[in-house]
Parts: sequence; structure tokens; C-alpha cells
Amino acid sequence: MQGSSDTRSDELIDETVEESFPASDAPSWTLVGIGSVHAAPEDAGGAPPDTGGSDMQPKAENAPGYNALTLANEALGDLLSREVADGAAWVRDVRGAAGKVFEALNQHQAHAEGEEGILHDATERRPALVPLSEHMTREHEQMLHHAREIQREAEFQLASEDFDLELIRLKAAVLRSLVQLHLREAGSLTYEAYYRVEGGEGG
Repeated sequence: MQGSSDTRSDELIDETVEESFPASDAPSWTLVGIGSVHAAPEDAGGAPPDTGGSDMQPKAENAPGYNALTLANEALGDLLSREVADGAAWVRDVRGAAGKVFEALNQHQAHAEGEEGILHDATERRPALVPLSEHMTREHEQMLHHAREIQREAEFQLASEDFDLELIRLKAAVLRSLVQLHLREAGSLTYEAYYRVEGGEGG
């Protein structure tokens, strides 16, 4: 049932957004958490390279901010691919999905830009990453702006009962693409800051 599936998806997003990191954990953006953007190479025995037990060792479970944003963005994408039978209901669903992306972005921004976040830590380790870090910080505000704009446009259309579904779809598609690109850039930054510093290619 579509309703049951959507409810479960929302619950997963909410649970992931509400998670936080223990103070002793590695930064939230870790190699494994980024997924397939950059995979750490394996040694001759088929195991990932030994990082000597360092706190920088990749840990997928330390990336709830990434996971929440990914889930929210996927839910938005699912809505964009859905056939629209009821315009008002679809606009309400998109408004809700944009709200989930906004919440996940807020969490992600806090984790990434905090004093112990990935952007600060990565640039401390590799100052050459400062331009990319600053670019990603600007992207946070840009994505939040787009998410808010979608919600405002949806609310206006619902209030006026004058629906422009194509406009909503275009705005949502732009947000989805921005988030996808940002997550890929985060993978590149993580790879450069942690894997290369740990003695990988170019380290």
C-alpha cells in the first residue's frame, strides 16, 4: 500500500535525523558512509588497508547526517517520478518531502560546520581543502533556501487552489540535484582529507 510505504519512509527519515554522534566518534563524514563515491582500496588479502586503529578509520555508522539527507532526497525523488492523480494531494506530499529535506539539511549543516565537524577537521588536516570547504558551506545555505522556496510555493498554491504542478516539479528537481551533487562533493572532500592523509594514493 502506498500510504503505508510513505509512512514508513517518513519514520525512517525522522529516526535518522534525530540521531546524534557520541563525542568520541570520528567525524560524521567517513569513507564508508559516503557510499560509492570513493571506495578505499583493498590489500592483497581482500581487506581494507589498516589504519592502525586510528579514530579516522572509516565507520559507516558514524554518518547519520548523510543517511538522513540521502533518505529525504530519495523520498523527494520518488514523488517526482510518481504519476499525479490528485494535484492538491501531490503538492501537499511535495511540501512535506521538502520539509524533510530541510530538516535533514539543518542537521547535516550543524554536523558539517561545527567545531568538530568534517569541514573544520578536513581543512585542519589539509589546508588545500579550504576552497572546497567554503564552497560546500555556501551550498548548505543555497539548498536550505531552495527547500524553503518549495514549501512556500506549495503553501501558496494550496491556499489559492491554483496549481502549477510543473513549477513545483521543476523546483523540487533542482533541489534534488543540488543535494546529490553536494553529497558527491562531500565524498571527494572526505577521501582527500582522510584516505590520502592516511597514506593512500598521493598521501
